[in-house]
This record gives sequence, structure tokens and C-alpha cells, in this order.
Amino acid sequence: MTGDNEQLLLFPCRNPLTDKLGREFFLSVPKEPGAYRFLSQDGGVLYVGSSVNLRQRLSSYRYAKPGKASRKVIRLVAQIEQATFETSPDLPAARQLENEWIRFHRPRYNSVNVHPETNVMVGLSQSAGQTVLRWTRSPEEAKNWQGTEVHGAFRSRVALRAMTALRRLLWWHDNTGATIHDLPHGWLDGKAPRKLKLDLQKSFGKASSRIRRKLSQFWVADSAALPNRLAGKSGEIIARCKDRFLREVLEGDRQALLRFHQRAALRNRSFRAIARLPRKEFIGQAQLDDFLTVPLN
Repeated sequence: MTGDNEQLLLFPCRNPLTDKLGREFFLSVPKEPGAYRFLSQDGGVLYVGSSVNLRQRLSSYRYAKPGKASRKVIRLVAQIEQATFETSPDLPAARQLENEWIRFHRPRYNSVNVHPETNVMVGLSQSAGQTVLRWTRSPEEAKNWQGTEVHGAFRSRVALRAMTALRRLLWWHDNTGATIHDLPHGWLDGKAPRKLKLDLQKSFGKASSRIRRKLSQFWVADSAALPNRLAGKSGEIIARCKDRFLREVLEGDRQALLRFHQRAALRNRSFRAIARLPRKEFIGQAQLDDFLTVPLN
């Protein structure tokens, strides 16, 4: 693959963007925050972006060449026939405008926020004496869950990682003498099951109702007590594991729960306060995308 780029560099390579859009266009772009769109010959939107300095960002595409820019950028530049932009008061506003355009146009060269299904809702309920944890990417499905606390939306990666971490740490609570070879089949592949049934009564006895409450609070960031209860404040419960490989997996799980609490649950709680959303109303996926553009001070 590297050889292809090297071969291209043997021939003169001229970036076509200045010829297509004109030098005057780039000089007319203000040095202000805003969002921009690149269009193809038929007027379709190829890519949407934002920047704190529109002129600097748009001008950077004039110098994209094989060997210096990614192949994706080189392909994009080759197809651009038009460019438009709109200024914004500040960078967060520019990013929210970018989100709106991405959701509307679904550009082929964008990846982040193109599909709102990358966010998930997490449900918590009781069934036949067991605590049931489930997730979905469909808001409609979440609304139809009966007798279920629904939390989110959360970014898929952090939320589903937290679910797999919970499953393994709860398993370790009941199997403290185990090795990594004792883990159930498929539990190392990182995939979160659609529905996770937890027998907290069996694992924690009379304390199960307290653990269930901590589990509920964990998703709304009222408490970080759950990872501490499962792994110890400094991982001392995990430290008892004699299998080095399993111990590393469990420590990664503890860190994943703490990251979720900080990066997802706490951020959502702050957003609820700003937007004055009722606690039982989960955050819309588009709302989450827009909220994540605003820095929390």
C-alpha cells in the first residue's frame, strides 16, 4: 500500500482545488468560526466540517497531496466541484451547525454522527426475581419497554463497554478462585449481550436491593459506588485474582466503569440540568450529538 503512494509521488501532482474554486474564493473566506460543505458536480454534499478558523481549514485542502494526506482526503478533493460555508458566533455553535447538516445530508465522506444509531439506550427492570439489563439503538423500542427504567442516550462504545465490564465483574464476585480459562465462552470478545440477566439475590443475599439501587444510580451518575463495590476503591478485590491475564481483564473492566461514569453518565446529568429535562425522560440521540459539542466548565 505504501508503494502506491510512493509511485504516485514520481509524477507531478497538482491539487485541483484552487483551479476549481478559484483563488478569490479562498481569499473571501473569513477567519471566523463556522461550518462548511463540499459538493460534487451534481450538487450532492460530499463532506461537512467545522472549524474555529474557516479560511485556514478550507485552505488546508488546497495542499492535500498523495503521501501527505490520507487517501480518503485525496479522493474527496478530486470530487469537489463547489464549496459553501456559514459563519457562527463560536466553535460550539459551528459544531452544532455541522451536526445539523450531517444529519440532513448524510455525506458519504463523513463518519461521525452520520448515523444517530451509534448511540444506545440502556434499560433496567425486574423479572422473575432477576435484574434485567438491556440495550437498544432504537428510541421507539426503548419507549415500548414495559416496567423498565430507560437511561441514555449514551455513546455506544462507552455504554456497551460498561455492560460487558459489569457482566465480568459480577461473575468474578461469584468466582473469586477462577482463572481466565474459566470465563464463559465468548466473554472476551467485547460484545455486550442484548439482554443481561443478573441474579443479585444469589450473589449478594440481603444486600441485593442495595446493589440494585447502586446499579440504577450508576446510569444517572448519582453515585460511583457500583464499581467500588464490585472491585474495591483501588481495585483491591481484583488484586486477589492470582491469574495475571484475568486480573488485567478485570482491572480494565473497573477502569471502563469509571470512564463511563465520568464521560457518559456525568455529562448526561449536566445536560439534563442545562436543558431542564425530567429525570425519567431519556435524552434524544440528536440532542446528545449537539450536547457533546459544548464544553462543560
